[in-house]
Amino acid sequence: MGQDQSRQSPALGKPSGYSTASVARGETLGDDKFLVVSAQTTLKEEDPELELLKNTPVFYPLLRSSLSTGLFGATDDSFDVLNPKPLIEICVRIQDHMSRCARQIHGDQEALHRSMKQFKAKSEAAENQACHHSAIRLTAANQAAEVQDMMTIAETARSRLDALQLQLDQLASLLPPEPATTE
Repeated sequence: MGQDQSRQSPALGKPSGYSTASVARGETLGDDKFLVVSAQTTLKEEDPELELLKNTPVFYPLLRSSLSTGLFGATDDSFDVLNPKPLIEICVRIQDHMSRCARQIHGDQEALHRSMKQFKAKSEAAENQACHHSAIRLTAANQAAEVQDMMTIAETARSRLDALQLQLDQLASLLPPEPATTE
């Protein structure tokens, strides 16, 4: 049963013999997934990354016991026994340096995140202010257009009133004079 469940069909995008690690109910599955390959399964197609890993040379520390005595004499002490204390000190110093670098990077990322938030808030405020000013300018432009229309109407009315005044003056000359009223 377990072996049948671990084998996925190639139609699902995974070759048979592969499965992802199961997650208990209620747990969330993050970005990290484990690929389980049974030892009995042989792949028909070799993964290029696995081939690179297989072809990567491995370097082991050179120990005196691994040397053949025929090449080097017993008095040759060019290969001393490795002293672990300096290596441990170097590893501790590297670990301390990496820890300080990680803290510095974390601080820089936090500062960058804060400045990005501030920039976003300022840009939104500037955008809102620009929209507000644009609305004010649009309102002012509409009011100016209305005033211009009113001025055109007033000019037309004035020219008509002037023409009417001329006609009234001409009519007044044609009318008989009014009798004087006594009071």
